[in-house]
Amino acid sequence: MIATPIGNLGDGSLRVKENLENCEILLVESIRAARRLISAWEIKNRPKMVKWSMGKDGAEPQKVAKWVRDGRRVGLITDGGTPCVADPGYRLVRAVLEEGGRVVPIPGPSALGAAVSVSRWPVLPLAFWGFPPKGPGRVLNWLRRAQSFPGTSVFFVGPHRLARFMSALKEMEAIDVQAMGEMTKLYERRHDGSPDEVLARLPDKPKGEWTILVRFPQSRGGVK
Repeated sequence: MIATPIGNLGDGSLRVKENLENCEILLVESIRAARRLISAWEIKNRPKMVKWSMGKDGAEPQKVAKWVRDGRRVGLITDGGTPCVADPGYRLVRAVLEEGGRVVPIPGPSALGAAVSVSRWPVLPLAFWGFPPKGPGRVLNWLRRAQSFPGTSVFFVGPHRLARFMSALKEMEAIDVQAMGEMTKLYERRHDGSPDEVLARLPDKPKGEWTILVRFPQSRGGVK
């Protein structure tokens, strides 16, 4: 499992690049994005790329497990960040382990870790909720679970759903928000305050995925 930069290509480690060089097969979320990364890093021994979007389409976990069992060196990358944080990559891990294979993490950039590292309040205890479900009603029901957590709740939100998500946080009476977008990129953004205050500062057309740290009223006892 190979972590790749979330924006700034300078964040790629030597170990990440070495593992990309040594892979025979590279499972990728987007072949175009993977080719761009490998070209930018001037990877000479280019692996065979196979599209695999976390169980939705592309290579099945059992097929990947067979490759590993047969001695093939297989790597997996997403379009950016650490695999298996906000996707069902555990299906692949489980399939490989059940076949007696070995799964090795190649750590590196993570939007979750980056956002937590610059929090202006102590983040523990922390719950990571991933991406919200589609549909206003489903989002509110989903947020009610987070609302009862006694600590920091962290969410990933796409640019086209960001304003609606902030409005939902306002309805759920979130008391404090740290919203971070385009992290490690040239136009990195950060907005702090109540949902209303953050909503007012958001660009008209936000870009990229955003990482949102939230405190609800119930979390006051767990986070100071």
